[in-house]
Amino acid sequence: MSFDIPALDLLPDVPLSPDAVGQFESEDGICRALPVAIKSTDSTGFEPPHVDDIILATQSEVLYVTRSPGNGWEIEHSEEYEAENQLTDAIESVTEFAEHQLS
Repeated sequence: MSFDIPALDLLPDVPLSPDAVGQFESEDGICRALPVAIKSTDSTGFEPPHVDDIILATQSEVLYVTRSPGNGWEIEHSEEYEAENQLTDAIESVTEFAEHQLS
């Protein structure tokens, strides 16, 4: 698996709004960017809805990325896919993994 995702370096070390997450779809190498779950971030000073967990899809893999305050965004899980028609299934699988991690 390749974890050379330039867009990860662009993610600020703060919770993101769902709209901000969606803007990463225009970044080089990212074809889909989705928030995983909305969390209350009152302790960090950000008003909900903001997210610390996102799904990023490249041309060959889907990544579950989570933010650790002070450490930035880190890849927690990934799944490769080979054909465009497998992208939706890969996103669903990684999203299920992420939601299970958050529950």
